Amino acid sequence: MAIARHEVGVESQALLDDHIVMKRYFRDHVGMDKYKLATRMFEMVVDLHGSIKANDTKRALGRVATMYQFIEQYVVDKGDLYVASLATHMPEPDRYLAEPREEPIGKLMNRNVTAMAGAYQRDLDVLRKARDERAKK
Repeated sequence: MAIARHEVGVESQALLDDHIVMKRYFRDHVGMDKYKLATRMFEMVVDLHGSIKANDTKRALGRVATMYQFIEQYVVDKGDLYVASLATHMPEPDRYLAEPREEPIGKLMNRNVTAMAGAYQRDLDVLRKARDERAKK
């Protein structure tokens, strides 16, 4: 949250709730507008986050149920969002028109963890390649 707050320019939690900060961060810094599934899921997560922060368990559990319905219908309809979107009972999502970034890693990712995961994946690739070459011999 601290990274998102810094990027949005709202350091004090008293000024904006966390879920609103995240929504603003994604709107201003993450160009996901063309990724409709991500946009829909994000809007539901923001609503769930707000419900949890407000200790509104009934609304939070309702949002979880809606997310399950959304995912099921999305799969049943083979990736068509129309009916699944109706299941969310939410208005059309906001627009997320930020310019796509060139960096290969999002700002919210921990750089050390990401670097270790990348090194681990490269090691696995080398080991798999060596194993496959030995199997051919």
